[in-house]
Parts: sequence; structure tokens; C-alpha cells
Amino acid sequence: MTAPGLLTLLPMARRLLPGNSPGALALQARFISTGLRERAAVAQMLAPSPGTSLQRIMAERPHLMGALVWPYQCATWPADERLRRIIGHYHMIDNLAAPFRFSVEERLILADLDSIHPGMMLVLDQPEWFLREGGLTMNLFLDSFRAYSIAFSLFRSADGRVTATIGGIQGRNRDDMLDTYRDLTRTLHGLRPRDFLIEALRILCRLLQVDHLSAVSEAA
Repeated sequence: MTAPGLLTLLPMARRLLPGNSPGALALQARFISTGLRERAAVAQMLAPSPGTSLQRIMAERPHLMGALVWPYQCATWPADERLRRIIGHYHMIDNLAAPFRFSVEERLILADLDSIHPGMMLVLDQPEWFLREGGLTMNLFLDSFRAYSIAFSLFRSADGRVTATIGGIQGRNRDDMLDTYRDLTRTLHGLRPRDFLIEALRILCRLLQVDHLSAVSEAA
């Protein structure tokens, strides 16, 4: 694909960032100017190689291109780093075994923990509401209820080291959640659900031969 120009970016800006208010128009203008500046990365995302994970995610969630103007994982990353991380994550997914290359409509059950607690599972998926926090989300499910989640992305640096970056750790605020988390902590022999999930992610990272696991600071 040739480098995207104004005729490509203008309708995309209007579609992804609709509105005619001064604020909306300013955001659309920033989207276009940033897209022109980062045209090489934008071209990779708009016309990825056939059959790749990047092609699949852009077909399923084209609004991921909004990373030209909104934060992705770390609020301090500029647009070129955001796009580089997104592209790099899906390149990493292509290098993993087949189970990790799944659609946003699918879930990958990593562990059935029903013998520990009724209905408990470790699940990997790609919920849309974590789109800005990472390309994959590890969850602690209780039957169909998502009790705790960690969103993260993978990236291979120029020196070949693989990093997993956590962009979000989120529990739930349902009225009974405090009791639920206390019950799970007892079941897990004193390990809080959040800490259990972090340990599970560390195990997964070791299996995927990740060299470094990091998390975005609260300030970022």
C-alpha cells in the first residue's frame, strides 16, 4: 500500500472521531496530521500482510487506528511508539503457537480451576473495553462473571528481548465484590485474587519465553 494521504485519513478521522464541534474538529485535524507524520506505520496497519494477526485485528477492530490520538498502554508514549507497540504485539502473536492466534469473539481457557473453587477459570481474551490497555487480557472468571483482569501486550525490542507490558489491572465494583474477594482469598490460601492473577501471568510469560514483565505506573 502506498503511504496514506489526506484522502485516506480525512474520512477515517470523520468516522472514528465524529462531530462538528470545535473540539471534535481539532481532534480530527490532529488525527490527520499525526497520520501523515506516521504514514509508514499507518500504512502497515491499513494494509497488513494477508493472514497475519495484524490483518485480523484491523478487520475486527479498525478503530484501533484511534491510537494516533488517544493513549495506548502508557500515557507518556508518543504516537510513533504507540503504533510501534501495537504492530509489534501482533507480530509477536504470529510467532506464538496456534492457540494464541484467536478472534476477538473467542476465549482461550488457560486453566479450569473448578476443583479449587466452583466455576473458577483462568481465561485469555480480547475485550473491547481493554483495547487501550493491551492486546490480550488475562482474567479470573467465576462461571461467566469476570472477577479480575490484567490487560497486557507483547513486544520484541531491537536487541531481541521480549517484554510483556501490563497496561491495566482491574477488579469489579459490584456490591458483593468485597465478600467475593474475601472468599476467593480464603480459597487461594491467603493469596488475593489480584496477586494470584499476577502470578498466573508470570507463569504464562515464562512459558512464552518473555524476558521482562513490566507495568505502567499509576502516573502514566
